[in-house]
Amino acid sequence: MQQSYDCPICLNIAVDPIQLSICKHIFCSPCFIDLLDYNNQSYRCPLCRQNYLKNEPLIVNKDLATKIKDSNPELYAQRQQQIIQQQMMLPNQIKVSVVYGNYYQRINTQDKNMNQWDLIVKMEYNKSSDQIALKNFDLNNMIESVTYYLHETFKPNVVTVQKAPFQLKRLGWGVFNIPILIKFKKEYNIPNLEVDHYLSFQGDGSFQKQITKLDISNVKEYKQLQQQQQENDQKQIQLQQKQ
Repeated sequence: MQQSYDCPICLNIAVDPIQLSICKHIFCSPCFIDLLDYNNQSYRCPLCRQNYLKNEPLIVNKDLATKIKDSNPELYAQRQQQIIQQQMMLPNQIKVSVVYGNYYQRINTQDKNMNQWDLIVKMEYNKSSDQIALKNFDLNNMIESVTYYLHETFKPNVVTVQKAPFQLKRLGWGVFNIPILIKFKKEYNIPNLEVDHYLSFQGDGSFQKQITKLDISNVKEYKQLQQQQQENDQKQIQLQQKQ
């Protein structure tokens, strides 16, 4: 079992830590996400190679993060700043999570039980350092529309939603598979993304996450970040020339 709060990947104190339930190994969220196959093909602990749950690597352990930070606040802050500095040299692609699925509620209408469900699609940052570097830019602003292909008994059965959180609410009796087409705005030059969700009437519903790459070269916040980095580099050159 891992004896310290050091990340086995970067060998520094773990920032935004992920602890795998199967083996209890702890990793920095930025380090761990970078190792993932963005098409969700590989799910093994990098340290012991045990398999783990598909959605697990996307969950940051907040309680553990507080414990690690309290154990050495100065080192934690230093490592966090290093990650932010690394992020200032952000490549023009980042890995994000596409979250899709449905909320579910059993309701009564006209003395008949009915199933109410809400389909939702949204995008989330995988690494808080990406979010900080891009100044909390809302990734959902990159989506132009989400099209849901419902069962043929629904009229209409093809519905396109053009506003976040790209929600579609319906009543129905049974469950079925729903193909989903996610289109991105033209200025971002990102290919369409197709996923499938099987409607869930269990509990409060169910959601899935898929890791994908986004080209952020045309995001305003990214351009500002690159410009800031260029200015910093130029200042360093000028200082070296004066010395």
